[in-house]
Amino acid sequence: MKSSVLILVLAASTAAAQTPPAASSKTGEAYAQFLLGHRLAENDDQAGAIAAYKKAMELDPTAADIPAELAGLYLEQNKIQEAMTAAEQSLKLAADNREGNRVMGIVYAAMSDPGPEQRTRTTAPDKSEEYAAKAIQ
Repeated sequence: MKSSVLILVLAASTAAAQTPPAASSKTGEAYAQFLLGHRLAENDDQAGAIAAYKKAMELDPTAADIPAELAGLYLEQNKIQEAMTAAEQSLKLAADNREGNRVMGIVYAAMSDPGPEQRTRTTAPDKSEEYAAKAIQ
């Protein structure tokens, strides 16, 4: 009788150990979407890549690399506001994220060098020094 109970307990604990928790399955699906996003971006399917990255962000909202990669993709498409938003989200999760910092640095560097039409305006305050400092930071 004791051996039957012991076998049942061991079988139950083994089955529980083999069943992945819901959080890890979401993380795995997020990783799959992240990789899909990379593949789609490499194959010039930006719309598909954006959708995959956004799905990955929903599945794992704590992964800083996902919005950082999305920011880089937006930057390639010259969608500056979207790139900044995604990069800022990445940096909120991990302040030292390389891709998030790279995107923000490029955007601020570009903003620090206004075009000729903006240089001639005297009504708007010059923020180029502020943007240059943010780019360096």
